[in-house]
Amino acid sequence: MKNNWLMLALLAASLAGCTSTDMETKEDNEPGTQVKQQVRQVTGNVIYRERMALPDIAVLEVQLQDVSLADAPATVISSATISPTGQVPIPFSLDYRPETIDPANRYALSARIEVEGRLMFINDTHTPVLTHGGGERSDIMLIRVQPSETADGPGEQLTGMFTYMADAAMFMDCRSGRRFPVAMEGAYIDLERAYTESRDEPGQALQVAVRGRYLGRPRMEGDGERVHLIVDRFDGFLPDECTPKPLATLRNTYWKLTHINGAAVVVSEDGREAHMVLELDTPGVRGNGGCNQFFGSFKLAQDSLSFPGIGSTMMLCAEGSETEQAFFAALDATTGYRIEGEVLELLAGEDILARFEAVYF
Repeated sequence: MKNNWLMLALLAASLAGCTSTDMETKEDNEPGTQVKQQVRQVTGNVIYRERMALPDIAVLEVQLQDVSLADAPATVISSATISPTGQVPIPFSLDYRPETIDPANRYALSARIEVEGRLMFINDTHTPVLTHGGGERSDIMLIRVQPSETADGPGEQLTGMFTYMADAAMFMDCRSGRRFPVAMEGAYIDLERAYTESRDEPGQALQVAVRGRYLGRPRMEGDGERVHLIVDRFDGFLPDECTPKPLATLRNTYWKLTHINGAAVVVSEDGREAHMVLELDTPGVRGNGGCNQFFGSFKLAQDSLSFPGIGSTMMLCAEGSETEQAFFAALDATTGYRIEGEVLELLAGEDILARFEAVYF
């Protein structure tokens, strides 16, 4: 009798297990059943070069966008609104579902900081992620486009080389050497008329003094904005040409790799730009090797510089791997550095391992 009861109990348990499994499979296959999808994240830091803290009322918006179509607005895949405090870097994370990402499409990050609806910082360079060599982590470099107002009015006093030709006006800022298109608004017409009367030949560059601002304006082609100079007041011409003053410092500068072991670095259209940024407030370094994002620390003492313990992501890239291997080897062998103007050289004794140029966004 005991054996019969034992057999019945085992049979009942077996049937119960089968019924439970069948029900779970059936529920999973029923129409309308929601299946939990995997969620991944794109992460990074928002940074800018200015040494200033953001006001408490600043708002940062970061977006993951599909930018595959050049003649159509970007499609927002994910976005986040952040109330940053203090100074950069400002960490961010954006959720996305892998099944919504098309490997053939191009995706990029966009960021802007506003204060009471007024644009203060924006990124004006392409920051690719996810596909075509892009990973799930990337920093976004912003440029300041809205200086503070002063007692003299909006904007700030600027000097630069102004040119106008073929209905296009450009301004090269004497401080940084960066070139900006000039918006045809504000006091622009005063500047153009004076320039036309003073130039000796079309397209001649003349040094001008203006009071102005750098603001985002819609691009003529494609989506997004481009930073323009807004002329609030034309103050006159200055003699001779200006020479941009070197602004580059070892820390808090975007250093673009231009040469490695004496050979020029060439970045293809689909490749990633090898670069590094040595953080200002911590002994941290981050950047891209040409394929993978890297991170680590540096040791600095006068002209002595080293990079112990560099780590990186482990993506496989069709291009950029050779540059990356040489770049990482140069960082590992670095014992010193030298800065001349806007050029940084990493040294091993007297040997030049790598050369960079400062890039201002």
